[in-house]
Amino acid sequence: MNLIFPRRLFQSICLCFIVICLTQRASAQESLPYDWFRPSVEFTEKMTTAKKVNGTDKLFALNTTLLAATIPVGDAQFNPQNTISLVQPYFHLQTSYHPAVTEFLNNRHNLFSGSVAFSLLLITNAKNFYWLSLGSSIAEDEHTIHNAQPRISAFGLGSYQTGEDFKLLYGGAITYQFEKGLFLPIVGFKWKTGEKGRFQTILPFSLVLETIENDGIKVKYVLTLDGDRFRMENDGSFSNVSKFIYMRATNILAGVGCVVPDGNFEYAFQLGVLMARQVYVYSGDNVVLDATVRPSLRVSLGCKYNIGTSPFAKIGEVE
Repeated sequence: MNLIFPRRLFQSICLCFIVICLTQRASAQESLPYDWFRPSVEFTEKMTTAKKVNGTDKLFALNTTLLAATIPVGDAQFNPQNTISLVQPYFHLQTSYHPAVTEFLNNRHNLFSGSVAFSLLLITNAKNFYWLSLGSSIAEDEHTIHNAQPRISAFGLGSYQTGEDFKLLYGGAITYQFEKGLFLPIVGFKWKTGEKGRFQTILPFSLVLETIENDGIKVKYVLTLDGDRFRMENDGSFSNVSKFIYMRATNILAGVGCVVPDGNFEYAFQLGVLMARQVYVYSGDNVVLDATVRPSLRVSLGCKYNIGTSPFAKIGEVE
């Protein structure tokens, strides 16, 4: 089993900060736990086994070192007498370094993605919420990062409380997981199945079953769509195409993990299997690779520092 671990962790973190400084771009996020809105800084390492591209003897793997921050802009405006009882703007930063195994290319490529977004959270006195996010993002390799092409990103989500323990979710997003600049409608729900159980889905992006154990430890079973589209320099791997190529890598992750709280810190571990993997490389209308990849193992380790509380706590609602 060929499990690829990034060798220079400190260098990866520094490169992540460089991406933020160079890009100042943003993307929408694709799942919605309430602690999303809790001011925090998060570091995550995702390691994936390299597997063969079907029909070839070439290996492919995409690993991730991620740094993200959720920063409130000013204090929350809270007035329980108003229909819109709470208003809170946010600034979101996210950057990733992706050491990639791409044996179907002549050279190894290090990939980078970065995003920056501004969002606004509105909570009504009926405990429904509306969340609007607008920003931009990039996804490039080490040769194109200095002349990155920004991508507009937008995300909107609303809720409708149908019962004390059940919320309908609806909205839309501009995503690059399936195709460039594709708008997708979003439907889902959040359901408290009991004192210690939560079930949430936001289609077509995620499905999460969560249980809360002793000492606040959360066990999560997830099924999520994962992927991105990267702009890369053509290193001579493909003839009769332009100087730049695009690689879209997508998969479905089925996994189980746990989140262990320790004061303001949260430590996360997840073990999962990447399925329905596809790698798609093109330049303009010229498709040079369209292949599936064998399922592989993914291990994720993360640490999150919570700076404050979620605005939902102000209205008496906690996750």
